[in-house]
Amino acid sequence: MKLAGKKGDRLTDKPFNAVKKNGIPCQTAEDFSSILFSQFSNSSSPFFLQPSLSLSADIGENHKIRISSYSALNIPKKQQEIRISRPLNIASICLGSMGGSALVAKVVAEGLAIAGHKVSLLTSQNSFFSRNLEKIPTINVRSPLFPIKPEDDWVEPLKTDIVEYLRLHKTDVVHVHYIAGLLEAAISARDVLRSEGQKVSVIGTMHGTDVSLWGQNNQTFKRIKDSLLKSDGVSAVSHVLANHAHKIFDLSHPPKVISNAIESTTWNPLSSSNLRENLGLNGEILIAHSSNLREVKRPLDLILTFFKIRQQGFDAKLMIIGTGPMLGEMKQKASELHLVDQILFLGAISHDKLPELISIADLYLITSKSEGFCLGALEAMACGVPVVGTRCGGLEEILADVDRNSKGQSNLLSEVGDTLGLAQTSVSLLKDPQRYRRVQQECLKIAHCSFSRQTQIQEYINLIEGVCIGGD
Repeated sequence: MKLAGKKGDRLTDKPFNAVKKNGIPCQTAEDFSSILFSQFSNSSSPFFLQPSLSLSADIGENHKIRISSYSALNIPKKQQEIRISRPLNIASICLGSMGGSALVAKVVAEGLAIAGHKVSLLTSQNSFFSRNLEKIPTINVRSPLFPIKPEDDWVEPLKTDIVEYLRLHKTDVVHVHYIAGLLEAAISARDVLRSEGQKVSVIGTMHGTDVSLWGQNNQTFKRIKDSLLKSDGVSAVSHVLANHAHKIFDLSHPPKVISNAIESTTWNPLSSSNLRENLGLNGEILIAHSSNLREVKRPLDLILTFFKIRQQGFDAKLMIIGTGPMLGEMKQKASELHLVDQILFLGAISHDKLPELISIADLYLITSKSEGFCLGALEAMACGVPVVGTRCGGLEEILADVDRNSKGQSNLLSEVGDTLGLAQTSVSLLKDPQRYRRVQQECLKIAHCSFSRQTQIQEYINLIEGVCIGGD
């Protein structure tokens, strides 16, 4: 397991309790990548469950069942061929942080390139995901790293960078992931190029807070709406997000829905026999979370929910993957609740290492206020890891058919901010092995059968070609 960063870089996101290697504090990513987390000792709190009922007492068997259930899905070895009408020159624009919109931008760009289009990725200079793009040129532009308020002080410089790139490259379409500010800059750049006689189209894809947060801010609402109305095509990653945008922006019709997806060959119940041991785990229940740790994710609720789960007597550890503006507050809250030895702050992990890490978890926890889709939850489900979370929009759509009650709603969801409810839901699931296995199987089936990567890429191709070629 290797963290992002160059040799010699200091780690600001290493585990909170000063991990040491051979008695010496680790300072670099190279040091961190090879240590064993032996300092994470077992909790002295009493076990709530008898060993015969404890999920953690049978972790090995639990993982075998995940793999068996995944194999039984009979996912076709040969996927349906993706087709294009003719090659296009496509520029994708995204934020640079470890968020869902950048992840989707990355995999869609790769999919478009594999299908036969010429694709480049325009993103911020310190973009985490650009390091993982081997065959797609990465162009540094003045886009933000994290989602921030659309304002002229960064939108105008970004527009200038896009104009400069489009002038040098005969680009057919600019595909913008996360519309707040980025779409405005792209459309302004398009208009400059069109005035010079160069034909360029712009398509925007909504991902979540670009609509739910900035779209409902009085200071940013108009500029986002104007961008949508001037765009050549608009899509959204979920029905709930598309319907919300249709309503608040008074659009003539809802945006086209192209759901996020997983790659089954990458996201599945991987065998990681030594990783739990390397993380210092010894039979404890492992709860996982990965995000960019912004306020909308309500990460302090994550810490509080974990605290209340442990109050039930569960011997559990919490693995937090990612970094973001609220990381410091999370570590402070962990210290206040005496959870320093029970939480693993792993920081930003290379995306190709995430499936292995998520696969060793017993539960994946979401505490968000709003999610346009919640890609992290879908990835966990693809690994056979049950998800417990909040009624935050996109997550409700993903979990709609998992552990349904008589009202047709998932029993795995609680209201936003209800940390006790989230804890009780988690405990209820973890102490019922039969229900847990059933939820596992439902998660695997839905993730791998209802959210196909091939379908996602083909739908983006159809949208792009409909805008660019349809008007020829």
